[in-house]
Amino acid sequence: MSTETTTKSESPASKTTQFHFIIFWIGQLLSLFGSSVVGFSIFIFFTDLTEGIAYQGTLFTTVSAVIAIPFTIMLFFSGPIIDRYDRKKIILTADSVQAFVTMILALLFIFGVLTDDKIQLTIWVCAGMFLIRNVAQGFHGPSIQAIIPLMIKKENISRFNGINTFVSSAVQIVAPIFSGFLMGLGMNFKTMLWIDVGTFLFALVPTLFINIPPPKLKTETEGEPEKKASYREEFKEGFRTIMSLRGFPALFLVILVLNTLSAPFNQLAPLFWKSVVGEGYFTLMAYNGIFFQAAILIGGGIMMIRKKWKRKSLLIIGSQYLGIIAWFLIALSGFFNQYFWFIYIATALTGLYASIYNTTYQTIFHETVPPEKLGRVFSVDFAISFFLGPIATLISGPLADWLGAGAGIGVGLRNLYSSIAIIAFVFMTLMVIFSNYRHVGKDILEKSLEDMEIKHNPPSTHENSNIEESD
Repeated sequence: MSTETTTKSESPASKTTQFHFIIFWIGQLLSLFGSSVVGFSIFIFFTDLTEGIAYQGTLFTTVSAVIAIPFTIMLFFSGPIIDRYDRKKIILTADSVQAFVTMILALLFIFGVLTDDKIQLTIWVCAGMFLIRNVAQGFHGPSIQAIIPLMIKKENISRFNGINTFVSSAVQIVAPIFSGFLMGLGMNFKTMLWIDVGTFLFALVPTLFINIPPPKLKTETEGEPEKKASYREEFKEGFRTIMSLRGFPALFLVILVLNTLSAPFNQLAPLFWKSVVGEGYFTLMAYNGIFFQAAILIGGGIMMIRKKWKRKSLLIIGSQYLGIIAWFLIALSGFFNQYFWFIYIATALTGLYASIYNTTYQTIFHETVPPEKLGRVFSVDFAISFFLGPIATLISGPLADWLGAGAGIGVGLRNLYSSIAIIAFVFMTLMVIFSNYRHVGKDILEKSLEDMEIKHNPPSTHENSNIEESD
């Protein structure tokens, strides 16, 4: 007996689920604030702790890679788990693990187990704790992305992504400034950990009381029910779903390369700032966050103006060129130390790029991928996006030390940054010219045009009868 199974997904989003999501989202924003405060201060802590150590760049990036690698590996497995199990429980577990680990780390500093004199022990214990946090984040991030279309109505998703980017940026504008202000008052990273623990509670409590609906499935089956796919099959399905979208194979190659090349800019930023500015660098670095987040606010505001943007490919490609121009400016500031404000301009361009790109990119997924597949799809997306990041981080530290041999880490970083910017510009241009990268998002545009044509010009009865006769 033949078996035919047809499965269609329906979004359960309603006004009630949207209200629940807003409550959940506010809690997550408060948690983001605490994490951003600590995230800024830990870089300052590591920079000052490792000052004067030979091969500082190598040590800095080795620690960063150790923290990041498990996160990347976990992304390959989290998607199918998110799609199989209760997403609310996964989010609660991930938040709880991060809060607990942060509290343990704070207690280790209080009881003197970790001190500034025990440099190696302090560095590697902190790295281990943040490694565990990142493993939890490997479930947390894709889970939140996967519940958006379940709780936000489809017609509001694009606008919500813009609002989310806008408000998240506002939170992250305040966090580094607040962190720098606290450091100016004498508070250090060890004390700030408790801020993170406290704000985690704001994320946990609302999640306990809201309802996160599972994806609705309509299944029409003749014969035996279909067996549930394995984790490996679901991951492959997520990969195939992404690759089936026109222009996305090229897009993911660009993402992979640009994320790899961005690793030195992200991981070695505190060392670069200190080499350019000198003492008191953390204050100027905190102000730098204002430019980044203000640009994200502007980008988010631009994306909020319209519900739908037709030419998504132009938004994605144009924003990525903005990011590459920013890299050139950062490298230039390393050659002319008195022009450190070049970094502020570059940071603003990066924020504008991040806001426009992320909103457009997430909207494409939310509009094209069935809700029951979003967990595995975002898992594959995150995994591919960050696949080479830890490797690039490992390599960038020794490269910076080598390029600055005898002249200092600052010279090595400016040489490394300028080389990366040139490579990125050439690669991006070749991809735009010789691949179908420029067609990203056109599937959505064409589908919308087809729907409009059908709505305004429905098939006539005469045409239908001709079709039936031809059959």
